[in-house]
Amino acid sequence: MKKVTFVILWFISISLQAAEAEMNGFIENKGQWASNILFELDIPAGRVFIERTQFTYVFYDSKQLHEMKHGLGTDSMLNMHAVKVSLREANSLGKTEKKQPLPFYRNYFKGQNPLNWKSFVSTFQKITLMDVYPEIDLEFVYTEGKLKYNFIVNKGGNASVIQLSYQGQENLYLSSGSLIVKTSLQQMVESKPIAFYGGDSKRVLTCEFVQKGNSISYKTEPTDASRTLIIDPEVIFATFSGSTADNWGCSATNDQYGNAYSGGTVFDIGYPSTTGAYQVNFGGYIDVGILKYTPSGTGLLY
Repeated sequence: MKKVTFVILWFISISLQAAEAEMNGFIENKGQWASNILFELDIPAGRVFIERTQFTYVFYDSKQLHEMKHGLGTDSMLNMHAVKVSLREANSLGKTEKKQPLPFYRNYFKGQNPLNWKSFVSTFQKITLMDVYPEIDLEFVYTEGKLKYNFIVNKGGNASVIQLSYQGQENLYLSSGSLIVKTSLQQMVESKPIAFYGGDSKRVLTCEFVQKGNSISYKTEPTDASRTLIIDPEVIFATFSGSTADNWGCSATNDQYGNAYSGGTVFDIGYPSTTGAYQVNFGGYIDVGILKYTPSGTGLLY
């Protein structure tokens, strides 16, 4: 029996690593989190919480977490760091579009009150916050393990009104056209933005970041106001790479139909109450997770 359990655990571990990029995306909030949060995304050694007029990066010390998971060391407090990016004077009202849903769902059974449990929570690879500025949408895309956000300046919009305010970082500066966001745990890079007209991505327009203190805006060459303009930076998490998983298995089994199940513990990052460096009690953020896979092991069902 021990050999069978070991083989199943090993099989699920390999399958999870192979399919992890395809399983990740923007998790919708159906009430399992505070109402200000619209979506959550796993990133290497952290999470991104997306709200209507801001998004927050939360990082944890992945080496320290690994030691805690395996009972190494004596620390009970985990080092964290939060950076908040606010859209200054943005529209706090507006619709949200969700596209490219992934073929599985999540269930959240937190607390003892069934009224707070949420089921059939979907994950998407593309979301759009409509009209964050007049005639300007903010699109987030997660594909092939990479996070991108695009400002879509529709006809009548003006890219000069876009102002991003960064809070909580240790340093913020431009280098070779890219934006460097340094924290106590890792360095994040927003690559030099490109701009192009919708439907014509081959013609790249001149675009660059403009920094004034902790505020970032965009400067483009003169553009045709009758056409849709896309401003497209990419976020690179430079210090850490690889897995975004923060769960680890303790048991596994299969059913009569060949579906595989794994059970274990999950490190659940909460929404930060402050920006900058802080610490949390490791034990206070541990939950139980159960995953169900297709018989091939390559598809997550829930």
